[in-house]
Amino acid sequence: MKKSLLSVWIIGLYLFTAFSLADAADPGDGEALYMKNCKMCHKLKADGMASSLETMANKYQNNSAGIVDFLNNPTGKGARMMKKFIAGLSLQEKEAIAAWMTAQVQGQAQDQAKTKEKTALAPISGDTEACLGCHESVTPGIVGDWRTSRHANTTPETALKKGYREKGYI
Repeated sequence: MKKSLLSVWIIGLYLFTAFSLADAADPGDGEALYMKNCKMCHKLKADGMASSLETMANKYQNNSAGIVDFLNNPTGKGARMMKKFIAGLSLQEKEAIAAWMTAQVQGQAQDQAKTKEKTALAPISGDTEACLGCHESVTPGIVGDWRTSRHANTTPETALKKGYREKGYI
């Protein structure tokens, strides 16, 4: 009788543990961990309640180790709230989140580079090239949007020669 009760108890404990772990995110799945723990404040592209994924990854220059350091010791105006969300994360989970974040931004940069190759631009001055060089590393999304806009396909000189109707004022 004691052996059968012990067996039932062990099987019950096993099933309870198995179902409890099924809800836990895989510690190597950075995307799932980000969506569960970070996305409510940190949107993917646009800054809102907190810095966006893109802003944070660019701030740390796509350095996963820098992001992990920040997750281990958050600072700034949202640090107190953030500590509550990341308190239960292991180092492995923080590393997975950081790796996923940098991969997302690097993937966006590659997509923008492909768009840049496909888009025929008007001649760009040396001054504009200098600005683009910095802005592509700091705000790649804005530069990518500009490159696909009508503003990138004309020079200011050409635009000023257009009439009101062509400019879209009427």
